[in-house]
Amino acid sequence: MASEQRQRRKRRPTGESSGDAAAAATAPPVQLHPSIASLHGIHRAAHPDGGTILEAASHLLMVHEWPVNCPRFMEALRMVGLDCVSQMRYLRMDHHLLTALVERWSPQTNTFHLTVGEMTITLQDVGMILGVQIDGPALVGQPVVGARRRWLTWPDCCDDLLGSHPLPDVVYHDPFDHRISSKFRMGQAHAQTCVPLRTYSLGGAVLAHLYRELSEATRPSRANIAGCIHLLQIWACEHLHVGRPSLRVPYPVELDGVSVGCRWNEDRLRNLPVGNLTSYRDELDGLLDSQVIWEPYTPEIRAQVAEICHSGEEVWTARVPLISWKRVEWHLPDRVLRQFGLCPSTDVEPMDPSFKRVDGRGKPDMDWMMYHQAYIAIWESRRGYVVSGELLSEDTQYLVHQYIHWYKSWATLYMLKAPVEPPTTAYPRAPTERLLRDFFISTEAILQEDFNGTDDTRQQRNINSVAELCRTLRSQMYIQEQGYFDATSGHDTPFSMTQDAPHYYSGFAGPSSYPDQGPSQDFSYPAYLNPDVDPTTLASEGMPEPEVDVEHQHMLRERPRRPPQHYTPGSDALPHRPRRRR
Repeated sequence: MASEQRQRRKRRPTGESSGDAAAAATAPPVQLHPSIASLHGIHRAAHPDGGTILEAASHLLMVHEWPVNCPRFMEALRMVGLDCVSQMRYLRMDHHLLTALVERWSPQTNTFHLTVGEMTITLQDVGMILGVQIDGPALVGQPVVGARRRWLTWPDCCDDLLGSHPLPDVVYHDPFDHRISSKFRMGQAHAQTCVPLRTYSLGGAVLAHLYRELSEATRPSRANIAGCIHLLQIWACEHLHVGRPSLRVPYPVELDGVSVGCRWNEDRLRNLPVGNLTSYRDELDGLLDSQVIWEPYTPEIRAQVAEICHSGEEVWTARVPLISWKRVEWHLPDRVLRQFGLCPSTDVEPMDPSFKRVDGRGKPDMDWMMYHQAYIAIWESRRGYVVSGELLSEDTQYLVHQYIHWYKSWATLYMLKAPVEPPTTAYPRAPTERLLRDFFISTEAILQEDFNGTDDTRQQRNINSVAELCRTLRSQMYIQEQGYFDATSGHDTPFSMTQDAPHYYSGFAGPSSYPDQGPSQDFSYPAYLNPDVDPTTLASEGMPEPEVDVEHQHMLRERPRRPPQHYTPGSDALPHRPRRRR
Protein backbone atom coordinates (compact mmCIF):
# COMPACT_ATOMS: atom_id res chain seq x y z
CA MET A 1 0.00 0.00 0.00
CA ALA A 2 2.78 2.44 0.90
CA SER A 3 4.63 1.69 -2.34
CA GLU A 4 1.46 2.40 -4.37
CA GLN A 5 1.06 5.77 -2.65
CA ARG A 6 4.69 6.64 -3.43
CA GLN A 7 4.16 5.71 -7.07
CA ARG A 8 1.11 7.97 -7.25
CA ARG A 9 3.09 10.83 -5.75
CA LYS A 10 5.85 10.31 -8.30
CA ARG A 11 3.38 10.50 -11.17
CA ARG A 12 2.06 13.84 -9.91
CA PRO A 13 3.35 16.75 -12.07
CA THR A 14 5.99 19.01 -10.58
CA GLY A 15 4.54 21.77 -8.42
CA GLU A 16 1.03 20.24 -8.25
CA SER A 17 -0.54 20.50 -4.85
CA SER A 18 -3.05 18.12 -3.37
CA GLY A 19 -5.66 20.87 -3.61
CA ASP A 20 -5.03 21.21 -7.34
CA ALA A 21 -5.39 17.47 -7.76
CA ALA A 22 -8.69 17.47 -5.88
CA ALA A 23 -9.99 20.32 -8.02
CA ALA A 24 -8.99 18.45 -11.17
CA ALA A 25 -10.81 15.36 -9.96
CA THR A 26 -14.07 17.31 -9.51
CA ALA A 27 -13.79 19.27 -12.77
CA PRO A 28 -16.00 18.23 -15.72
CA PRO A 29 -14.23 15.68 -17.92
CA VAL A 30 -12.68 16.91 -21.15
CA GLN A 31 -14.86 15.76 -24.05
CA LEU A 32 -13.83 14.97 -27.58
CA HIS A 33 -16.16 17.70 -28.91
CA PRO A 34 -16.40 20.17 -26.03
CA SER A 35 -19.43 22.41 -26.54
CA ILE A 36 -20.28 25.33 -24.28
CA ALA A 37 -23.41 23.48 -23.19
CA SER A 38 -21.23 20.69 -21.76
CA LEU A 39 -19.97 23.06 -19.04
CA HIS A 40 -23.15 22.35 -17.07
CA GLY A 41 -24.23 25.87 -16.23
CA ILE A 42 -20.88 27.30 -15.09
CA HIS A 43 -20.63 29.36 -18.32
CA ARG A 44 -22.36 32.73 -18.60
CA ALA A 45 -23.99 31.55 -21.85
CA ALA A 46 -26.28 29.36 -19.72
CA HIS A 47 -27.52 32.46 -17.87
CA PRO A 48 -28.26 35.04 -20.60
CA ASP A 49 -30.43 37.15 -18.29
CA GLY A 50 -28.34 36.78 -15.14
CA GLY A 51 -24.93 38.00 -16.24
CA THR A 52 -23.69 41.57 -16.24
CA ILE A 53 -22.11 43.66 -18.98
CA LEU A 54 -18.38 43.17 -18.68
CA GLU A 55 -16.37 46.27 -17.92
CA ALA A 56 -13.01 46.33 -19.69
CA ALA A 57 -9.92 48.26 -18.68
CA SER A 58 -8.04 49.68 -21.68
CA HIS A 59 -4.29 50.01 -21.26
CA LEU A 60 -4.23 52.82 -23.85
CA LEU A 61 -6.60 55.18 -22.04
CA MET A 62 -4.00 57.88 -21.32
CA VAL A 63 -1.99 57.85 -24.54
CA HIS A 64 -3.47 61.19 -25.60
CA GLU A 65 -2.08 62.85 -22.48
CA TRP A 66 1.30 61.14 -22.72
CA PRO A 67 2.69 61.50 -26.24
CA VAL A 68 6.10 59.93 -26.86
CA ASN A 69 8.29 62.66 -28.35
CA CYS A 70 11.67 62.15 -26.68
CA PRO A 71 14.13 60.64 -29.22
CA ARG A 72 15.93 58.60 -26.56
CA PHE A 73 12.63 57.22 -25.28
CA MET A 74 11.47 56.39 -28.81
CA GLU A 75 14.74 54.58 -29.48
CA ALA A 76 14.36 52.60 -26.25
CA LEU A 77 10.84 51.56 -27.28
CA ARG A 78 12.16 50.46 -30.65
CA MET A 79 14.90 48.37 -29.06
CA VAL A 80 12.47 46.46 -26.82
CA GLY A 81 9.97 45.97 -29.67
CA LEU A 82 7.24 48.35 -28.43
CA ASP A 83 7.55 51.00 -31.11
CA CYS A 84 4.35 49.96 -32.95
CA VAL A 85 2.35 49.74 -29.74
CA SER A 86 3.45 53.26 -28.78
CA GLN A 87 1.88 54.58 -32.00
CA MET A 88 -1.52 53.04 -31.29
CA ARG A 89 -4.15 55.28 -29.80
CA TYR A 90 -7.14 54.90 -27.55
CA LEU A 91 -10.15 53.09 -29.01
CA ARG A 92 -13.49 53.29 -27.28
CA MET A 93 -14.34 49.85 -25.92
CA ASP A 94 -17.66 48.36 -27.01
CA HIS A 95 -18.48 46.54 -23.77
CA HIS A 96 -21.69 45.02 -25.12
CA LEU A 97 -19.86 43.50 -28.10
CA LEU A 98 -17.07 42.18 -25.88
CA THR A 99 -19.66 40.59 -23.58
CA ALA A 100 -21.41 38.95 -26.53
CA LEU A 101 -18.09 37.50 -27.71
CA VAL A 102 -17.22 36.20 -24.23
CA GLU A 103 -20.56 34.36 -24.19
CA ARG A 104 -19.26 32.38 -27.16
CA TRP A 105 -15.78 31.72 -25.77
CA SER A 106 -15.03 28.11 -24.92
CA PRO A 107 -12.36 27.66 -22.22
CA GLN A 108 -12.04 24.04 -23.37
CA THR A 109 -10.80 25.04 -26.83
CA ASN A 110 -9.65 28.68 -26.42
CA THR A 111 -11.87 29.59 -29.39
CA PHE A 112 -15.09 31.47 -30.11
CA HIS A 113 -17.92 29.15 -31.14
CA LEU A 114 -19.74 31.03 -33.92
CA THR A 115 -22.31 29.85 -36.44
CA VAL A 116 -19.67 29.83 -39.21
CA GLY A 117 -17.18 27.75 -37.24
CA GLU A 118 -14.52 28.26 -34.60
CA MET A 119 -12.42 31.43 -34.57
CA THR A 120 -9.84 32.80 -32.16
CA ILE A 121 -7.08 35.33 -31.62
CA THR A 122 -3.86 33.74 -32.87
CA LEU A 123 -0.17 34.57 -32.71
CA GLN A 124 -0.57 35.96 -36.21
CA ASP A 125 -3.21 38.43 -34.96
CA VAL A 126 -0.98 39.51 -32.09
CA GLY A 127 1.97 40.15 -34.39
CA MET A 128 0.03 41.96 -37.11
CA ILE A 129 -2.22 44.04 -34.82
CA LEU A 130 0.17 44.95 -32.01
CA GLY A 131 3.51 44.64 -33.75
CA VAL A 132 5.30 42.94 -30.85
CA GLN A 133 7.85 40.13 -30.73
CA ILE A 134 6.33 36.67 -31.19
CA ASP A 135 9.37 34.44 -31.47
CA GLY A 136 11.84 34.11 -28.63
CA PRO A 137 12.18 32.55 -25.15
CA ALA A 138 9.09 32.22 -22.99
CA LEU A 139 8.36 35.17 -20.72
CA VAL A 140 9.20 33.52 -17.42
CA GLY A 141 12.11 33.73 -15.04
CA GLN A 142 13.29 33.30 -11.50
CA PRO A 143 12.05 35.69 -8.79
CA VAL A 144 14.46 38.44 -7.78
CA VAL A 145 12.47 39.85 -4.83
CA GLY A 146 11.50 37.87 -1.76
CA ALA A 147 12.95 35.67 0.94
CA ARG A 148 16.47 34.44 0.15
CA ARG A 149 16.54 36.58 -3.03
CA ARG A 150 18.74 39.51 -4.00
CA TRP A 151 16.25 42.00 -2.52
CA LEU A 152 13.98 41.18 0.38
CA THR A 153 11.24 43.60 -0.68
CA TRP A 154 10.37 45.61 -3.74
CA PRO A 155 11.13 48.98 -2.01
CA ASP A 156 14.62 47.62 -1.28
CA CYS A 157 15.02 46.92 -5.00
CA CYS A 158 13.97 50.49 -5.89
CA ASP A 159 16.28 51.97 -3.26
CA ASP A 160 19.21 49.96 -4.61
CA LEU A 161 18.59 50.70 -8.29
CA LEU A 162 16.85 54.10 -8.21
CA GLY A 163 17.90 55.61 -4.90
CA SER A 164 14.35 55.93 -3.50
CA HIS A 165 10.87 54.46 -3.74
CA PRO A 166 7.30 55.87 -3.64
CA LEU A 167 5.76 56.11 -0.19
CA PRO A 168 2.47 54.25 0.34
CA ASP A 169 0.71 57.11 2.16
CA VAL A 170 1.57 59.90 -0.29
CA VAL A 171 -1.25 60.98 -2.62
CA TYR A 172 -0.08 61.64 -6.18
CA HIS A 173 -2.02 64.10 -8.37
CA ASP A 174 -2.37 64.15 -12.12
CA PRO A 175 -0.21 67.06 -13.36
CA PHE A 176 -2.87 67.96 -15.96
CA ASP A 177 -5.94 67.50 -13.78
CA HIS A 178 -5.50 67.85 -10.01
CA ARG A 179 -8.96 66.39 -9.43
CA ILE A 180 -7.48 63.00 -10.33
CA SER A 181 -5.33 61.46 -7.61
CA SER A 182 -4.11 58.04 -6.57
CA LYS A 183 -1.80 56.22 -4.20
CA PHE A 184 1.11 54.22 -5.53
CA ARG A 185 0.77 50.56 -4.58
CA MET A 186 4.01 48.67 -4.29
CA GLY A 187 4.85 45.12 -3.39
CA GLN A 188 1.82 43.50 -5.01
CA ALA A 189 2.03 39.93 -6.22
CA HIS A 190 2.28 40.94 -9.87
CA ALA A 191 5.29 43.20 -9.21
CA GLN A 192 7.64 40.81 -7.46
CA THR A 193 9.86 40.16 -10.47
CA CYS A 194 11.47 42.01 -13.34
CA VAL A 195 12.87 40.79 -16.67
CA PRO A 196 14.22 42.53 -19.79
CA LEU A 197 11.60 42.48 -22.58
CA ARG A 198 14.05 42.36 -25.55
CA THR A 199 14.29 38.94 -27.13
CA TYR A 200 11.44 37.53 -25.19
CA SER A 201 8.15 36.36 -26.68
CA LEU A 202 6.11 39.28 -25.42
CA GLY A 203 3.37 38.51 -27.94
CA GLY A 204 2.96 34.98 -26.61
CA ALA A 205 2.70 36.30 -23.05
CA VAL A 206 0.09 38.89 -24.08
CA LEU A 207 -2.01 36.22 -25.79
CA ALA A 208 -1.71 33.79 -22.86
CA HIS A 209 -2.91 36.49 -20.47
CA LEU A 210 -5.84 37.40 -22.75
CA TYR A 211 -6.83 33.74 -23.12
CA ARG A 212 -6.88 33.37 -19.34
CA GLU A 213 -8.95 36.52 -18.84
CA LEU A 214 -11.46 35.40 -21.47
CA SER A 215 -11.83 32.06 -19.69
CA GLU A 216 -12.27 33.78 -16.33
CA ALA A 217 -14.82 36.18 -17.82
CA THR A 218 -17.09 33.28 -18.84
CA ARG A 219 -18.08 32.86 -15.19
CA PRO A 220 -21.62 34.24 -14.70
CA SER A 221 -20.58 36.19 -11.60
CA ARG A 222 -17.68 37.96 -13.31
CA ALA A 223 -18.25 41.70 -13.89
CA ASN A 224 -14.97 42.75 -15.51
CA ILE A 225 -12.33 41.55 -17.94
CA ALA A 226 -8.66 42.48 -17.99
CA GLY A 227 -5.76 41.73 -20.29
CA CYS A 228 -5.06 43.39 -23.63
CA ILE A 229 -8.69 44.18 -24.44
CA HIS A 230 -7.49 46.56 -27.15
CA LEU A 231 -6.27 43.47 -29.02
CA LEU A 232 -9.65 41.75 -28.65
CA GLN A 233 -11.58 44.81 -29.84
CA ILE A 234 -9.42 45.30 -32.93
CA TRP A 235 -9.46 41.56 -33.67
CA ALA A 236 -13.26 41.74 -33.84
CA CYS A 237 -13.04 44.76 -36.17
CA GLU A 238 -10.61 42.95 -38.45
CA HIS A 239 -12.52 39.66 -38.69
CA LEU A 240 -16.23 40.43 -38.14
CA HIS A 241 -18.69 42.93 -39.52
CA VAL A 242 -20.66 42.83 -36.26
CA GLY A 243 -20.16 46.14 -34.43
CA ARG A 244 -17.45 47.17 -36.87
CA PRO A 245 -16.78 50.95 -37.14
CA SER A 246 -16.35 52.59 -40.51
CA LEU A 247 -13.15 54.47 -41.29
CA ARG A 248 -12.58 57.96 -42.61
CA VAL A 249 -9.74 56.75 -44.81
CA PRO A 250 -9.50 53.80 -47.20
CA TYR A 251 -7.56 50.75 -46.16
CA PRO A 252 -4.68 50.09 -46.39
CA VAL A 253 -3.12 53.53 -46.07
CA GLU A 254 -0.18 54.94 -44.15
CA LEU A 255 0.86 51.57 -42.75
CA ASP A 256 4.51 51.87 -43.61
CA GLY A 257 6.46 51.20 -40.43
CA VAL A 258 3.45 50.60 -38.15
CA SER A 259 1.16 47.71 -37.28
CA VAL A 260 -2.34 46.94 -38.55
CA GLY A 261 -3.86 48.02 -35.25
CA CYS A 262 -2.85 51.65 -35.88
CA ARG A 263 -5.52 52.02 -38.54
CA TRP A 264 -8.20 51.73 -35.83
CA ASN A 265 -6.97 54.76 -33.92
CA GLU A 266 -10.03 56.75 -32.95
CA ASP A 267 -9.11 59.79 -35.03
CA ARG A 268 -9.50 57.61 -38.15
CA LEU A 269 -13.03 56.41 -37.33
CA ARG A 270 -16.01 58.00 -39.02
CA ASN A 271 -18.57 56.57 -36.62
CA LEU A 272 -19.08 53.83 -34.08
CA PRO A 273 -22.09 51.48 -34.27
CA VAL A 274 -24.45 51.63 -31.32
CA GLY A 275 -25.64 48.24 -30.17
CA ASN A 276 -26.53 46.50 -26.97
CA LEU A 277 -26.05 42.94 -25.81
CA THR A 278 -29.37 41.74 -27.24
CA SER A 279 -28.74 43.16 -30.69
CA TYR A 280 -25.19 41.75 -30.79
CA ARG A 281 -26.45 38.33 -29.71
CA ASP A 282 -28.95 38.52 -32.53
CA GLU A 283 -26.31 39.43 -35.09
CA LEU A 284 -23.95 36.67 -33.97
CA ASP A 285 -26.82 34.16 -34.03
CA GLY A 286 -27.37 35.03 -37.69
CA LEU A 287 -23.72 35.43 -38.64
CA LEU A 288 -23.03 34.35 -42.22
CA ASP A 289 -19.81 33.39 -43.91
CA SER A 290 -20.09 36.50 -46.08
CA GLN A 291 -19.87 38.63 -42.91
CA VAL A 292 -16.57 37.10 -41.78
CA ILE A 293 -13.11 38.12 -42.97
CA TRP A 294 -11.13 34.95 -42.46
CA GLU A 295 -7.84 36.37 -43.77
CA PRO A 296 -7.70 40.14 -43.24
CA TYR A 297 -3.90 40.34 -43.61
CA THR A 298 -3.53 40.26 -47.37
CA PRO A 299 -0.14 40.24 -49.15
CA GLU A 300 -0.64 43.93 -49.89
CA ILE A 301 -1.03 44.65 -46.19
CA ARG A 302 1.89 42.46 -45.17
CA ALA A 303 4.10 44.40 -47.55
CA GLN A 304 3.30 47.70 -45.78
CA VAL A 305 3.47 46.88 -42.08
CA ALA A 306 6.54 47.08 -39.87
CA GLU A 307 9.08 44.29 -40.07
CA ILE A 308 8.44 43.20 -36.48
CA CYS A 309 4.86 42.25 -37.47
CA HIS A 310 6.35 39.38 -39.51
CA SER A 311 8.74 38.19 -36.81
CA GLY A 312 8.01 34.61 -35.90
CA GLU A 313 5.85 34.05 -38.97
CA GLU A 314 7.05 30.46 -39.17
CA VAL A 315 5.47 29.67 -35.76
CA TRP A 316 2.11 31.38 -36.35
CA THR A 317 0.47 27.95 -36.70
CA ALA A 318 2.38 26.17 -33.93
CA ARG A 319 0.21 24.17 -31.52
CA VAL A 320 2.12 25.09 -28.36
CA PRO A 321 1.56 26.35 -24.81
CA LEU A 322 1.82 30.12 -24.36
CA ILE A 323 3.56 31.24 -21.17
CA SER A 324 3.08 34.48 -19.28
CA TRP A 325 5.15 33.99 -16.13
CA LYS A 326 2.77 32.03 -13.91
CA ARG A 327 0.01 31.57 -16.49
CA VAL A 328 0.00 28.97 -19.26
CA GLU A 329 -2.60 28.68 -22.03
CA TRP A 330 -2.73 26.51 -25.15
CA HIS A 331 -2.51 27.99 -28.64
CA LEU A 332 -4.62 25.72 -30.90
CA PRO A 333 -4.39 26.94 -34.51
CA ASP A 334 -5.46 23.54 -35.83
CA ARG A 335 -9.01 24.44 -34.76
CA VAL A 336 -9.04 27.64 -36.86
CA LEU A 337 -7.14 26.68 -40.02
CA ARG A 338 -9.42 28.83 -42.19
CA GLN A 339 -7.84 31.92 -40.61
CA PHE A 340 -4.59 30.86 -42.30
CA GLY A 341 -6.10 30.05 -45.69
CA LEU A 342 -6.09 26.30 -45.00
CA CYS A 343 -8.86 23.73 -45.19
CA PRO A 344 -10.51 23.03 -41.82
CA SER A 345 -10.25 19.53 -40.46
CA THR A 346 -12.66 17.37 -38.49
CA ASP A 347 -9.75 15.41 -37.02
CA VAL A 348 -8.88 17.88 -34.26
CA GLU A 349 -7.21 16.80 -31.07
CA PRO A 350 -8.76 18.09 -27.82
CA MET A 351 -6.79 20.16 -25.37
CA ASP A 352 -4.36 18.22 -23.20
CA PRO A 353 -6.58 16.41 -20.63
CA SER A 354 -3.93 16.86 -17.92
CA PHE A 355 -3.82 20.65 -18.42
CA LYS A 356 -4.94 22.71 -15.43
CA ARG A 357 -5.12 26.49 -15.14
CA VAL A 358 -3.11 27.77 -12.18
CA ASP A 359 -2.19 31.23 -11.01
CA GLY A 360 -0.02 32.82 -8.35
CA ARG A 361 -2.57 32.81 -5.56
CA GLY A 362 -1.10 31.04 -2.56
CA LYS A 363 2.26 30.55 -4.31
CA PRO A 364 4.32 33.65 -3.45
CA ASP A 365 7.70 31.86 -3.55
CA MET A 366 7.01 29.53 -6.48
CA ASP A 367 9.79 29.14 -9.03
CA TRP A 368 7.69 29.19 -12.18
CA MET A 369 10.57 28.10 -14.39
CA MET A 370 10.62 24.79 -12.54
CA TYR A 371 6.84 24.55 -12.27
CA HIS A 372 6.29 25.01 -16.03
CA GLN A 373 9.43 23.24 -17.23
CA ALA A 374 7.42 20.73 -19.30
CA TYR A 375 5.53 23.51 -21.12
CA ILE A 376 8.71 25.56 -21.54
CA ALA A 377 10.35 22.55 -23.22
CA ILE A 378 7.49 22.34 -25.74
CA TRP A 379 7.70 26.08 -26.44
CA GLU A 380 11.44 25.83 -27.01
CA SER A 381 10.71 23.14 -29.64
CA ARG A 382 7.83 25.14 -31.14
CA ARG A 383 8.99 24.74 -34.75
CA GLY A 384 8.41 21.02 -34.43
CA TYR A 385 4.73 21.58 -33.55
CA VAL A 386 3.74 23.68 -36.57
CA VAL A 387 0.37 22.59 -38.00
CA SER A 388 0.04 22.29 -41.77
CA GLY A 389 -2.92 21.77 -44.05
CA GLU A 390 -4.26 21.86 -47.58
CA LEU A 391 -4.76 25.27 -49.14
CA LEU A 392 -8.34 26.44 -49.65
CA SER A 393 -9.51 26.52 -53.25
CA GLU A 394 -12.61 25.94 -55.33
CA ASP A 395 -11.70 22.24 -55.49
CA THR A 396 -11.49 21.88 -51.69
CA GLN A 397 -14.71 23.64 -50.70
CA TYR A 398 -16.31 20.28 -50.01
CA LEU A 399 -13.97 19.99 -47.04
CA VAL A 400 -15.46 23.20 -45.63
CA HIS A 401 -18.94 21.69 -46.03
CA GLN A 402 -17.90 18.55 -44.20
CA TYR A 403 -16.35 20.60 -41.42
CA ILE A 404 -19.51 22.72 -40.99
CA HIS A 405 -21.65 19.58 -40.85
CA TRP A 406 -19.36 18.05 -38.23
CA TYR A 407 -19.07 21.30 -36.24
CA LYS A 408 -22.81 21.98 -36.11
CA SER A 409 -23.47 18.46 -34.88
CA TRP A 410 -21.92 19.24 -31.47
CA ALA A 411 -21.31 22.97 -31.05
CA THR A 412 -23.53 25.40 -29.14
CA LEU A 413 -24.40 28.00 -31.77
CA TYR A 414 -27.32 30.18 -30.71
CA MET A 415 -27.86 32.47 -27.72
CA LEU A 416 -31.45 33.38 -28.64
CA LYS A 417 -34.35 31.50 -30.15
CA ALA A 418 -36.12 32.68 -33.25
CA PRO A 419 -38.35 35.73 -32.65
CA VAL A 420 -42.02 34.96 -31.97
CA GLU A 421 -42.97 37.64 -34.50
CA PRO A 422 -41.22 38.29 -37.82
CA PRO A 423 -38.82 41.24 -37.89
CA THR A 424 -40.18 44.54 -39.20
CA THR A 425 -37.10 46.74 -39.00
CA ALA A 426 -34.31 47.13 -41.53
CA TYR A 427 -31.36 47.73 -39.23
CA PRO A 428 -28.01 47.78 -41.09
CA ARG A 429 -25.52 45.30 -39.72
CA ALA A 430 -22.52 45.39 -42.04
CA PRO A 431 -20.93 48.44 -43.74
CA THR A 432 -22.42 47.41 -47.10
CA GLU A 433 -25.92 47.43 -45.63
CA ARG A 434 -25.34 50.89 -44.21
CA LEU A 435 -24.47 52.08 -47.71
CA LEU A 436 -27.67 50.54 -49.07
CA ARG A 437 -29.71 52.27 -46.37
CA ASP A 438 -28.02 55.61 -47.06
CA PHE A 439 -28.57 55.17 -50.80
CA PHE A 440 -32.30 54.58 -50.34
CA ILE A 441 -32.80 57.48 -47.93
CA SER A 442 -30.73 59.89 -50.04
CA THR A 443 -32.47 58.91 -53.29
CA GLU A 444 -35.89 59.35 -51.73
CA ALA A 445 -34.95 62.73 -50.29
CA ILE A 446 -33.52 64.03 -53.59
CA LEU A 447 -36.58 63.03 -55.63
CA GLN A 448 -39.20 63.76 -52.96
CA GLU A 449 -40.30 67.08 -54.48
CA ASP A 450 -40.82 65.50 -57.92
CA PHE A 451 -42.87 62.51 -56.74
CA ASN A 452 -46.38 62.12 -58.24
CA GLY A 453 -45.78 64.61 -61.02
CA THR A 454 -48.30 64.85 -63.87
CA ASP A 455 -45.94 65.64 -66.74
CA ASP A 456 -46.13 63.00 -69.45
CA THR A 457 -42.39 62.65 -69.89
CA ARG A 458 -40.09 59.68 -69.60
CA GLN A 459 -38.17 61.29 -66.74
CA GLN A 460 -41.34 61.96 -64.73
CA ARG A 461 -42.64 58.44 -65.28
CA ASN A 462 -39.34 57.05 -64.00
CA ILE A 463 -39.51 59.28 -60.93
CA ASN A 464 -43.08 58.15 -60.23
CA SER A 465 -41.92 54.52 -60.51
CA VAL A 466 -39.20 55.21 -57.93
CA ALA A 467 -41.82 56.84 -55.70
CA GLU A 468 -44.01 53.73 -55.87
CA LEU A 469 -41.05 51.50 -54.99
CA CYS A 470 -40.25 53.72 -52.01
CA ARG A 471 -43.86 53.61 -50.77
CA THR A 472 -43.97 49.84 -51.11
CA LEU A 473 -40.76 49.40 -49.14
CA ARG A 474 -41.86 51.89 -46.47
CA SER A 475 -45.17 50.09 -46.03
CA GLN A 476 -43.51 46.78 -45.33
CA MET A 477 -40.40 47.67 -43.33
CA TYR A 478 -39.27 50.33 -40.88
CA ILE A 479 -36.08 52.03 -42.09
CA GLN A 480 -33.94 54.05 -39.76
CA GLU A 481 -33.86 57.66 -40.96
CA GLN A 482 -30.64 58.73 -39.32
CA GLY A 483 -27.10 57.37 -39.45
CA TYR A 484 -25.25 56.12 -36.43
CA PHE A 485 -23.76 59.48 -35.53
CA ASP A 486 -23.58 62.98 -36.87
CA ALA A 487 -20.17 64.37 -37.70
CA THR A 488 -20.73 67.32 -35.35
CA SER A 489 -22.69 65.89 -32.45
CA GLY A 490 -20.25 63.40 -30.96
CA HIS A 491 -21.36 59.98 -29.79
CA ASP A 492 -24.65 60.81 -28.05
CA THR A 493 -26.96 61.73 -30.94
CA PRO A 494 -30.42 60.19 -30.38
CA PHE A 495 -31.92 58.08 -33.11
CA SER A 496 -34.86 59.38 -35.10
CA MET A 497 -37.98 57.35 -34.39
CA THR A 498 -40.49 59.58 -36.24
CA GLN A 499 -41.57 57.06 -38.82
CA ASP A 500 -44.62 55.01 -37.94
CA ALA A 501 -44.02 51.32 -37.63
CA PRO A 502 -45.57 49.11 -40.31
CA HIS A 503 -48.33 46.70 -39.38
CA TYR A 504 -47.13 43.72 -41.38
CA TYR A 505 -44.05 42.22 -42.87
CA SER A 506 -43.64 39.88 -45.79
CA GLY A 507 -39.91 39.18 -45.63
CA PHE A 508 -37.69 36.40 -44.37
CA ALA A 509 -37.93 35.23 -40.76
CA GLY A 510 -35.16 32.85 -39.81
CA PRO A 511 -33.44 31.99 -36.53
CA SER A 512 -32.19 35.58 -36.44
CA SER A 513 -33.60 38.91 -37.56
CA TYR A 514 -30.71 39.08 -39.99
CA PRO A 515 -31.94 38.30 -43.54
CA ASP A 516 -30.21 35.54 -45.45
CA GLN A 517 -27.66 37.03 -47.85
CA GLY A 518 -26.72 33.73 -49.43
CA PRO A 519 -23.26 32.29 -49.94
CA SER A 520 -20.27 34.54 -50.33
CA GLN A 521 -18.74 32.47 -53.15
CA ASP A 522 -19.89 30.97 -56.43
CA PHE A 523 -20.71 27.50 -55.25
CA SER A 524 -23.93 26.05 -53.88
CA TYR A 525 -24.22 25.33 -50.18
CA PRO A 526 -25.73 22.06 -49.00
CA ALA A 527 -28.81 21.95 -46.82
CA TYR A 528 -26.94 21.71 -43.54
CA LEU A 529 -25.51 25.24 -44.03
CA ASN A 530 -29.03 26.67 -43.98
CA PRO A 531 -29.46 28.48 -40.62
CA ASP A 532 -32.99 27.05 -40.35
CA VAL A 533 -31.77 23.46 -40.44
CA ASP A 534 -30.92 21.59 -37.26
CA PRO A 535 -27.73 19.63 -38.07
CA THR A 536 -28.73 16.84 -35.69
CA THR A 537 -31.62 15.98 -38.04
CA LEU A 538 -29.38 15.54 -41.04
CA ALA A 539 -27.70 12.35 -42.18
CA SER A 540 -25.75 11.96 -45.37
CA GLU A 541 -24.56 8.90 -47.18
CA GLY A 542 -21.52 7.47 -45.46
CA MET A 543 -21.92 9.81 -42.50
CA PRO A 544 -23.74 8.44 -39.40
CA GLU A 545 -26.34 10.61 -37.75
CA PRO A 546 -24.91 12.13 -34.53
CA GLU A 547 -26.48 11.30 -31.22
CA VAL A 548 -28.77 13.90 -29.72
CA ASP A 549 -27.58 15.37 -26.45
CA VAL A 550 -30.78 15.41 -24.37
CA GLU A 551 -29.33 17.77 -21.78
CA HIS A 552 -28.16 20.17 -24.49
CA GLN A 553 -31.58 20.14 -26.16
CA HIS A 554 -33.28 20.78 -22.83
CA MET A 555 -31.03 23.77 -22.17
CA LEU A 556 -31.83 25.23 -25.58
CA ARG A 557 -35.56 24.83 -24.95
CA GLU A 558 -35.23 26.61 -21.63
CA ARG A 559 -33.45 29.62 -23.09
CA PRO A 560 -35.49 32.80 -23.25
CA ARG A 561 -37.33 33.54 -26.44
CA ARG A 562 -37.26 37.03 -27.86
CA PRO A 563 -40.36 38.96 -26.76
CA PRO A 564 -42.88 40.07 -29.41
CA GLN A 565 -42.18 43.67 -30.38
CA HIS A 566 -42.85 46.10 -33.18
CA TYR A 567 -39.15 46.24 -33.95
CA THR A 568 -36.35 43.75 -33.76
CA PRO A 569 -33.72 44.11 -31.01
CA GLY A 570 -31.56 45.96 -33.50
CA SER A 571 -33.63 49.14 -33.22
CA ASP A 572 -35.76 49.63 -30.12
CA ALA A 573 -33.19 47.91 -27.92
CA LEU A 574 -30.75 50.71 -28.60
CA PRO A 575 -30.20 53.18 -25.77
CA HIS A 576 -31.90 56.54 -26.31
CA ARG A 577 -29.59 59.05 -24.75
CA PRO A 578 -30.16 62.82 -24.69
CA ARG A 579 -28.02 65.10 -26.78
CA ARG A 580 -24.91 66.23 -24.95
CA ARG A 581 -24.70 69.91 -24.17
CA ARG A 582 -21.66 71.77 -25.44
